[in-house]
Amino acid sequence: MRILIVEDVAPIANRLLRLTKEALKDDPIEVVLAHSLTSASVILESQPFDLLLLDLNLQGKDGFKLLQQVVSEPFHTIIVSAYADKAITAFEYGVIDFVAKPFTEERLALALHRFQCIYEKGDSYHPEKPLLKDLKTANYLSIRESDSTQLISTSQISHVNGAGNYTEIHLENGETFIHSKSIGNIEAILPDSFVRPHKSHIVREDLITKISVIGDHKYAITLSNGHTIPISRNWYKLQRGKSDKR
Repeated sequence: MRILIVEDVAPIANRLLRLTKEALKDDPIEVVLAHSLTSASVILESQPFDLLLLDLNLQGKDGFKLLQQVVSEPFHTIIVSAYADKAITAFEYGVIDFVAKPFTEERLALALHRFQCIYEKGDSYHPEKPLLKDLKTANYLSIRESDSTQLISTSQISHVNGAGNYTEIHLENGETFIHSKSIGNIEAILPDSFVRPHKSHIVREDLITKISVIGDHKYAITLSNGHTIPISRNWYKLQRGKSDKR
């Protein structure tokens, strides 16, 4: 597990370093410090990370500029900032937590535990156990194309397909984009309007029009835009169980 801390105040950076190592002491971790947006950008371009701890005010520069660049990257981000009024906006960009300064050891540990749960789950699929649903608050996904970054509202997404370490993001209008986050990491930040009925697929629940048996132990859902998505037997049984209780 590799973590980058971006904080320009040395005592706070050192405290974050110490508390992060203490909170994750049971995991093999490597923590790197960056004291400016410029150095953070250079480091992120040259090394892979699993988590970014980011301040939003670094030597008078807006950390949101870096956040907007990295939300399209595979790793997750936790904001550690005194600008609590920016928390809603940060969550809309898909950060997994916002720790307000001044912070306690317990509050930072909670944020790191949330990340640890996501990290350990990876892309594993548990239809009966939604992942940290109270944290799914992203209103946008950021897509990097060549030298530009495009923000896509999650309300435009119809479904998501896993493609190895990447995902295919399908919009209602038929457009498709490639995102560098894996399907597990995408699942961790999408809002509650999405469900994962199959290990390789996530769909917007309100677009589901039909659940069908299509063969021997094979099942599928049909979306309002005509797409047919395979679903797991367990997810099918869960939906049947919900219907029987009504």
